[in-house]
Amino acid sequence: EEWNAATRIQWTVQRWLVKVYQRKREREAARLEALANHEKLMVEEFGRTQRAVTVTVGITKRLISSIRNVEAEESVEDTSPESFLPFKYKFMDTDVFHPHEWVLLKMESTEDEYKTVIILKLSKTKLKYDVRLVTGAIVKNVSPNRLFKMNYDVGSLIEARYKGDACFYRGTIVAIQLSPVTNEYEYTIRYDDGEKEVRVPRNLIRPSPKGIKAFFKERNRLMHFYAKREERAAHYANLRKARLLEKGQLALHYEEQFKDNWKSALRLPDSRNSIPGQAIRGMIHAAEPLRQLQYSGFCRVYYTKVALRYGWYEVKEGSKGAEETTYRNQVTGETMRVPPLYSPGDHFHAMKIQSVWAVYKAKKFMRKLLMQDSIGTVVASAIIRYQQVAYIGEGLEGVSIVQMLHRTGYVEVAEAVSNYFHSKPSASKEYTFEDVMHFTKDKFVNIGITRHGDVRDFTKLQEWWKNTPVDKRTQAVTLINYFTGPDDPRTIKECILASEQAIKQRLNRAYRNSVSRIQNISAGMLESNFPITKMQFDSFLDRYPGKPALAQQNVDLIVDKPTTSTYVEEREAYMILKGATRRLIAICRALKINIIRKVLVDALQRADNLIVGVDHEYENSERPRERITGPEAKACLILRRDVMAYIQQVEDATFLVQKRVRGIGKRLRYLRISALRLKACILVQSFVRRMSARIKAANLRVQQNSDWEQLWNDRDKCLYYYNRAVGVSTYEEPLEPYRPLVRDLRSDALIQAWPHLDTMEEGQLSAGSAGTAFNVVGASTASFLRDNTVCVNCEERKTMRVCFECQPPGKSPQKRGRRQPVPYCFPCFASIHSNDPTRINHKYQDLDDQLVEYLTCCECAEPATRKCMGILDDKEIDDLCSKLHRANSQNWGKVLKAANVGGERRLAIMMDQLSASGAGEDGHAVFLNPSQLQQVRMMLERTRAECDECYCERCYKDIHSNGKRAFHRWVGFAPKAPVCGVCDRSPAELSCRDCNNALFCRSCYKVFHNKGRKRKHISDVMKEDMPPGTMACYECERRPATESCPDCSIPFCNSCMECIHVRKCSVRLAKEIASDNRNICVSCGEEADQKCVECGDLYCSRTWMGNPGCFLTYHSKGNRVSHTTVPLQKEDPVATPATPAKPAFDDASPHASKKKKSKSKIVKGSSSAPTDKAALARNRSPSRGMRPGSVKA
Repeated sequence: EEWNAATRIQWTVQRWLVKVYQRKREREAARLEALANHEKLMVEEFGRTQRAVTVTVGITKRLISSIRNVEAEESVEDTSPESFLPFKYKFMDTDVFHPHEWVLLKMESTEDEYKTVIILKLSKTKLKYDVRLVTGAIVKNVSPNRLFKMNYDVGSLIEARYKGDACFYRGTIVAIQLSPVTNEYEYTIRYDDGEKEVRVPRNLIRPSPKGIKAFFKERNRLMHFYAKREERAAHYANLRKARLLEKGQLALHYEEQFKDNWKSALRLPDSRNSIPGQAIRGMIHAAEPLRQLQYSGFCRVYYTKVALRYGWYEVKEGSKGAEETTYRNQVTGETMRVPPLYSPGDHFHAMKIQSVWAVYKAKKFMRKLLMQDSIGTVVASAIIRYQQVAYIGEGLEGVSIVQMLHRTGYVEVAEAVSNYFHSKPSASKEYTFEDVMHFTKDKFVNIGITRHGDVRDFTKLQEWWKNTPVDKRTQAVTLINYFTGPDDPRTIKECILASEQAIKQRLNRAYRNSVSRIQNISAGMLESNFPITKMQFDSFLDRYPGKPALAQQNVDLIVDKPTTSTYVEEREAYMILKGATRRLIAICRALKINIIRKVLVDALQRADNLIVGVDHEYENSERPRERITGPEAKACLILRRDVMAYIQQVEDATFLVQKRVRGIGKRLRYLRISALRLKACILVQSFVRRMSARIKAANLRVQQNSDWEQLWNDRDKCLYYYNRAVGVSTYEEPLEPYRPLVRDLRSDALIQAWPHLDTMEEGQLSAGSAGTAFNVVGASTASFLRDNTVCVNCEERKTMRVCFECQPPGKSPQKRGRRQPVPYCFPCFASIHSNDPTRINHKYQDLDDQLVEYLTCCECAEPATRKCMGILDDKEIDDLCSKLHRANSQNWGKVLKAANVGGERRLAIMMDQLSASGAGEDGHAVFLNPSQLQQVRMMLERTRAECDECYCERCYKDIHSNGKRAFHRWVGFAPKAPVCGVCDRSPAELSCRDCNNALFCRSCYKVFHNKGRKRKHISDVMKEDMPPGTMACYECERRPATESCPDCSIPFCNSCMECIHVRKCSVRLAKEIASDNRNICVSCGEEADQKCVECGDLYCSRTWMGNPGCFLTYHSKGNRVSHTTVPLQKEDPVATPATPAKPAFDDASPHASKKKKSKSKIVKGSSSAPTDKAALARNRSPSRGMRPGSVKA
């Protein structure tokens, strides 16, 4: 039924609208027809009087009016260059400047010089300003005509106080917006250091020197340009005016002539109001002289054409003058003669769509308007604005200067300031109480404090405020009879009456035995409309100590003093907080933050309920409301705590979460980027290594296929080169690649590279053969070879090499892990593995010495017990090379002699050659370069290997008793000890777990495990059998100790005692150094020239590349960085401390003796053996700070 009723209503309204629009169309058609008829009559009449009308009306009026318009334009229009300037380069149109505004001052000394100043005050009597420059200089009595304010625009260079700070920072304005709250322009600034600040008020901005310079430069350029343009415009305007005046005079002349002819023909008086129809002939005849002007009349008709329906367009058919208008639909092709106009329903729906679109645009604009200010900005702005209006009970926010003075008990000062603010209301908002507490005496006049007593009291208040902690002074000025919170149901009067007991107790302590006067004073205080503070009460009692009568008479000093705001001010503050709350709710709704929006809506509802209750209470009341604090303060406090503080907490939590999330995101991105970079680096490195390997392999292939060979001439002891293709030999190195000589790892002999390339004769093996040497033989392999001593191929010759990958002939294929080695002789192994490409890389083992079960003496073939290690070990070679690198050619002989290698003939010849080749014409000394130092190192290693043999004890002593062999060192081992499986020349010291428990000496283990996965192998030290009760050697921990040091009583084996410990015993070295009077550096052993004051040690001042000096080397970390040195006098050497007492065995430092090997050379069994004092001093014990027996690292 409702649907049918609505349909009938709609149908009725639609029929009524159709009739209304039909009547409108009929009226419009009638009006248009009447207009057409009237226009037709006008055209006929105009055709009859065309010439007269054209001449009389057209000429005179147009020319005279154009002249008058030119004159009016000249008199009214402002054509000064200032009016054409853009907004950015204009001065602000104002003659009034307020204090604390930054303006430009035009200097009197220079016409075009402007400086930035700040307005201090205005003298109303003189109408002059006092200003202060940026430099601090004050200029007084400045005329307003010399002050200008710049218009700030986007791109202006300015200086602003970042976040209200005291300092100005340079920046550029990037955006300007109108504040909806203060209705003033606010600016967005991009500072030069990258920071960005939005909504900065103008009073925090001043123009920068660079901006002022650019402003006046562009302003002067534009002023000059517009002045020139104005001169040109004035020139052409004068020409136009003269031309129009000339034409006007000519037109007036012809008009007067026309009128005279017209009047004489028509016999009419001097009038042009009408033209009689019977006088047409005479008028036309009189207008003949005006034909030369050739003017014609015209008529314009402006109208609005009704739009057709969508898809229809107008088509005109027929000849000109008899056109017929039809309407055609471009979609359906339909044709009709009646205009297809929109129906009232279409009009209604179109308006509905327009209204919906307008609502959408409005919502979009509102959302954009809300998003201009952030939530934090809205909250901060609301808090600042309400504090300028009223106090609502939130701490000390909103307490004015007068209220704070009353709260502190300075009534006279408060009244003086209040009277001054009543005369100047704007001055009350310029300063806060915190500002006036830092005023100097010359600024007291700015708040009305001029009397001597007021100045004294206010100065006393300033001292109390500065010297009192914040929490104590806040507690002192807090109200004692105010609302406890927004949920307190009491009124302010009830709160004051509730404090009666506390007031009486305080009065009883001040005025004892004055009950009646206390009662009267408390009654007077309870009648007050404003609460009081503790400091205010105490100040009142301090005025009248022990004088209750005077206190009763002057109780008005504490009664009804405005310590809080009135309900009117609180209502204004409430409207500010309410507006901010509603805006926050709108922003939360736009951002779809429903949880926060509900909290804000609930708080606003509770605050509104308090306000509505108050309005309802006083709506019908006849008594006026007292101007005291009311429930509005509670409503404000609800919004302050439950809205503003809540939003600030949410914002702080949001910032913290964002900070953590962004930090985690940045860390994850950093890790991803680091992983990608690492992957890219590895990829690039692999490509580079592959490329370098390909290049190296290509070079090796070229050398392998070359006809030239490098060979050794035993007779001349030199290298030569032989070409196999042409049979030519030469001593000069060919320019083409050649097949080089390489040193065999096992025998250290020179052999041809790629020995499998050589053709072998029967029974003879070339310098090398194919395959990969595998120099480790386990116990199971050795037992197998004892039973297979004949070659499996020829079955005649002795087994000299076994292959670990070949298949034994006549047997089925075996698994790789269980294969037994196949024995071959040299010719059979070379022929089988060189001709078969699949066997070239087989692993093999030479067996010429591997079947030796123990080491024998090279002299008597008895089981050996000692292995000679030469003069220098690896550590001493490194130290000797370092010394040679630092020394020049004049000191090389001394360094080699100190290391006991000065008698080596080949080494001495090499050093002489290096010295002769590097010396210049002037004969100065030279130093070794890295390549020469490497040659010296190789020579030293060969020197060490000259006596690399095994001996029994008797043969070793016979051979090493005299000559330079007396300086050799040796390593002891048990008879028939296990042998190294790699070199077969040294006793086994380590056993590798990952190499099938293979045996190695230390040097072979280091070489065999220095690359690839073998560096991760785990080894075990092979210890000799020790009888029960025998201690292990303290140095090597591998052999049993056979003797103890006579100086430090530490047990050692015979080799460690003779070759290692005797050279570095700290006790022995201390004794030797004690007998030496020279000052020796404790680090390098050279002569010392400075002494550490704190440590007492001696150091030299020598430095070289990579070494900053001995003192700085040992004093670069910890507390030793602060140590100082003093120079030593050469004639007054430092006395060496006495030799420490002989330590017990348990007190010796086991780790100190292992940290640094001794470099001294002592010949065993000789009491007069040469001793290197510098080497002894290098390892001696320091005079203090270390235990006896330890070595300074």
